[in-house]
Amino acid sequence: MTLIRTTLAVAIATFGITFASNTAQAGSFEHIDELAGELQGLSSKLAREFRDHYRHSPGYRHLAADAREMRKLAGHIHEIAHYEGDLHHIHDDLHELEELFHHVDGLVDEIEHEAEHGHGHVHGDTRHVRRILRDMDGALHHMLEDVEEMNHGSHGGGHEDDHGHDDHGHAGGGVGFSIGGGSSRTVIRFGFGG
Repeated sequence: MTLIRTTLAVAIATFGITFASNTAQAGSFEHIDELAGELQGLSSKLAREFRDHYRHSPGYRHLAADAREMRKLAGHIHEIAHYEGDLHHIHDDLHELEELFHHVDGLVDEIEHEAEHGHGHVHGDTRHVRRILRDMDGALHHMLEDVEEMNHGSHGGGHEDDHGHDDHGHAGGGVGFSIGGGSSRTVIRFGFGG
């Protein structure tokens, strides 16, 4: 039975290491940079979609100005992440972007509601705009989680046990790795006690 567990553990670890070597590790600056690039791309795409679909709506100027601000802020975050800048700065900017994002999402709802009642016009089907908003929301929250995890780790990352000793982020000992990200993130840990 021990041989089977050991073989399984080695197989899983090998798969995880092979998989992780081909992608940026969650909670790393490389991964944060990838997510920031995704946010920047989605915000640019969103600004174009807003122009294409909402330009004949009374709230379009407000929506367009906020979309430009989101694109600018996402670009700024990407630049900081790319050069492995201050995590606290990235964290603060992500919260600012999150607040602006939710405001813009509400504006889209309001504009579409108004258009349904004869105030302004929305061009074409906007389901893909909703998909971009969902993708952006997912990338934003994923990046926030990772930055918060990295910020926690940069302060020692540990927790005090019942005796006031810091475990330095290795509760129970052992090693582990994660695969994927966001809601599809899988964490595999190999512990030594607990």
